[in-house]
Amino acid sequence: LYGVTDNDPAYFHQVVQLLALQPLLERYPHALSGGEKQRVSIGRALLSKPDLLLMDEPLASLDIPRKREVMPFLEQLTLSVNIPVLYVTHSMNEVLRLADYLVVLDNGQELISGPVEPVWSSAVMRPWQAFSEQSTLLSGYIAQHQTEYGLSCIMLADDVGIWVQQVDGELNAAIRLKIRATDVSVTLQKPQKTSIRNILPAKVRAIEHLQQGENRKSVALQLALAENCFLWSTITEWALDDLQLSVGSSVYAQIKGVSVAQRDITLSHC
Repeated sequence: LYGVTDNDPAYFHQVVQLLALQPLLERYPHALSGGEKQRVSIGRALLSKPDLLLMDEPLASLDIPRKREVMPFLEQLTLSVNIPVLYVTHSMNEVLRLADYLVVLDNGQELISGPVEPVWSSAVMRPWQAFSEQSTLLSGYIAQHQTEYGLSCIMLADDVGIWVQQVDGELNAAIRLKIRATDVSVTLQKPQKTSIRNILPAKVRAIEHLQQGENRKSVALQLALAENCFLWSTITEWALDDLQLSVGSSVYAQIKGVSVAQRDITLSHC
């Protein structure tokens, strides 16, 4: 096999297991699907025992079913290998599911870099997110499963927990989740008898006025849920004026439990 530097059956078996390649070993390349070819290519790269693995948009040429086929193997790869993986992508979903550290480049210039959560939530990232997809990336751990209702509680900080659609993970497992700013509303008083499962006390940390086109205006509120735990909310300018919000205002952030879906949740690599 091209790229193998030494005969190491144990390592070969480990790579085959990691990428589920056993059924493919006796097949010719022309008989493999696009997703299978990508898995084989990754396996060949790993068998060369590199010091660094560079993956340049490995899913870009695949259709959606093949991307879904390969993505779980990439997630497992980032959790299993003990080498740095430099992953180049234009896909925000791939960033959500795979990245620990994010470097944003535009025309060859670095705009921002750092741990993925604060970089994702920064204003620099807005051009890469659709207007309705402005969001916050948060890390936490699974504190509780409410299987009767199909929900899991993710602790984001001390005394800050959020209910989301049930996560397939063990208690205390590290979790990363995305919350869309348009799914977060604010109120000045804690509501009673409401269907919304997540009502979190917060303080307004920053206010930014946004505009897309001539008529599409909104306001981005950065809400502090705890020290170093922030959440973006998108509201109208009318709501901002009506509630008389300013930096330092005390509010309650409201998030529907069903609004954070499985596609927005991933096991963390930390």
